[in-house]
Amino acid sequence: MLKRIGIKRIPAVSQGDRYVMGQKMADVCEFVGIELGDVTEFSVDELAAKMDTILGAAQRYTRQMTIDDLDQKLPNRDRTIRQLCFHVHRIVEGFCEVMDGEAEEFHTTIADIAHPDSIMSGEDLAVYGEGVLKRFQAWHAAYGGDGTEPANAYWGDVTLRELLERVTWHPGQHVRQLKMYMEGRGNAPKQPIDDTVFEGLPMPKKVWDDEKMDEDNSIMAAE
Repeated sequence: MLKRIGIKRIPAVSQGDRYVMGQKMADVCEFVGIELGDVTEFSVDELAAKMDTILGAAQRYTRQMTIDDLDQKLPNRDRTIRQLCFHVHRIVEGFCEVMDGEAEEFHTTIADIAHPDSIMSGEDLAVYGEGVLKRFQAWHAAYGGDGTEPANAYWGDVTLRELLERVTWHPGQHVRQLKMYMEGRGNAPKQPIDDTVFEGLPMPKKVWDDEKMDEDNSIMAAE
């Protein structure tokens, strides 16, 4: 049904043939006719600081993982932990590509590419992640705006700050998942992230969701 009315990706909210993409809670609330309520709007600088913490944790975690850890698959996903670790940083790299004019629009396909064959070990992933973080930090150091300018994203009209917010909490959610995964393997992170970094970000309540996706982890498994 969702595909019939033009929705190719989730989350989304529909009513009849009308729909709105679910990435912006303000749009969802307006669509269903409820008040958004009080929300925290972090500045670009505040989001960049959170990004440093989140990606730094991801790099520590991957360095601690064994090849066997990385070979396992996620719950309800045809995606390995290795691919998830790559994806965490690829989200941010994709953002940098849009900011630097290398990509026209931020889209899930930017962040969902497969990891190269040269990235296999936890150390490989961490080194790749360090490069991504340095690129992001360089963009942030050169950025002189206030986040209110428009940014190109597949789910509609967004500001740069709104796009950066999603690019920050999305890796953060995956870092939460990696921490829980490692704990379940009896290999808990030696330097776990302080969860206070997530406070105020519009993150899912669940660490793992129950919705099974197709192989590319982005297209709906629905008729």
